Amino acid sequence: MNFEVLNKQGGYAVLKEKLNEGDEFICMPGKVTSRKGANFRRQKQGGLRGGLKRSITTGTSLFMDRVIYESAPGEAILAPRFPGQIGEINLGQEILAHSHSFLATNSGVEVSSRSLGVRSLFASGNLFWISLKGDPGKKAWLSFFEDIIKIDLKPGEKISVEHGHFVAISAGSKFQIRFLGMKRALMGGEGLYMVDVEGPGTLWVQTRNLDAFIMFIAEHVPKN
Repeated sequence: MNFEVLNKQGGYAVLKEKLNEGDEFICMPGKVTSRKGANFRRQKQGGLRGGLKRSITTGTSLFMDRVIYESAPGEAILAPRFPGQIGEINLGQEILAHSHSFLATNSGVEVSSRSLGVRSLFASGNLFWISLKGDPGKKAWLSFFEDIIKIDLKPGEKISVEHGHFVAISAGSKFQIRFLGMKRALMGGEGLYMVDVEGPGTLWVQTRNLDAFIMFIAEHVPKN
């Protein structure tokens, strides 16, 4: 199986998957924009109970699309919901990712949900994030608003990231979501939450804040 990110420079990246006989991968519903010699079957990832839990807690679909090879050339192209880049994440350890950023993964990867604490609910509207668990060699693909920054932290090294730029983190990292206080909240509604991370660990951030951009557009839409 071969994966290639196309249109990296254009800001509207898509993921091209080329499958051989017997290959398959899993993706969120509605992400496959075109396919040749490939078909998909909708399935409850993790069974009915696991699919229901993930759907209720993360706001994602109960079902996942399992894309399978049927005949040559066995190709499928996937597109994220928003413009930007697509990052390839090597698994082998549990990764926690924002639900709206998850795009696809190899078959055999466990896709479930995990709570980040009540402050995540206030910061992003989601109490739970997507959990991705797979053996070494397995991969996942996440969408990023604008560009990608990968940060590797050494033991004891610390960093704080604004919550709207925070996309994914290795689950073994020490981190907490910090509210910046009511005074800041009263002065303005943006940038109220930071994610404090202590290494060792890896995190992935996006160079633009999707929620802030949506708020900016909404403020400038003419109201009847």
